[in-house]
This record gives sequence, C-alpha cells and structure tokens, in this order.
Amino acid sequence: MTTQEYLAQVRRTDAQIAAKEARIEELRAYARRIGSMHFENTKVRSSKCASNLCLDSILDKIDATVKQEEEALAVLGKQIGQVSAVIAELTDYDESLCLSLRYIKLLPWRAVADAMGLSQRQVARIHLRALEHIKIPTE
Repeated sequence: MTTQEYLAQVRRTDAQIAAKEARIEELRAYARRIGSMHFENTKVRSSKCASNLCLDSILDKIDATVKQEEEALAVLGKQIGQVSAVIAELTDYDESLCLSLRYIKLLPWRAVADAMGLSQRQVARIHLRALEHIKIPTE
C-alpha cells in the first residue's frame, strides 16, 4: 500500500462511518415505531407467537444489530485515530497540517490552501514532501 493509499483510506472510512450512523438511526427509528405498538386486546391471526412476544423478539434483534454497528463504528474510529497519530508524528508543521486538513478534515485542495494561507501549488509541494516523510505502520 502506498502512502497516499494509506491516507486515502480515511475518506472511505468516513463514508463507512456515515453509512453506519445512518443505519443505526434507521434501526432506532424502526425500534421506536415497533415499541409503540400494542396488541394486548386485539386478536391476531398468527398462531406462531403472541404479538407482544414477537415484537420483543424483533426489538431484541434490532438492539443486537445496533450494537454490532456501534462496535464497527468504534473500529472505524480507531482507524482514523491511527492515521491521525501517523500524521502527528511528522516534524514539519506545514506537512502535518496539510495532511490533517486533506485526509482527516477531508477538505478539498482549494480549502486546504486557503486554510494554510498558501497557493494550491505550494500546498501540492508540501503534500509531496509530506508523503515522502510520513512513516506508514507495518501491519
């Protein structure tokens, strides 16, 4: 894996985090809707289970899925933390700032240049230097 590929994985990780957060919110909304249903005095045609027991089973499955998604989020957050730590090890402030703005804050190049008070060409040079200096952890 190249240095740039290593850093670019944060963008993919950020997209995965957004997707998992959306999924968790959907599941929680679904659980709230299900949790508000009550069938105590209503006859239900299904003889497989009592209605409230089925709802409890569904809610338990939703809770388990939410927990799995939250665990996956923690792993993704840890990956971003590892990349941040690798960037923080750079001794040159401009290099570290450039990589942080681009790969952690996910800013476009123009915004990185504006934030650093430099031209995009200067930022590109700093970026290339940073890629040469950064040390990717071996797995």
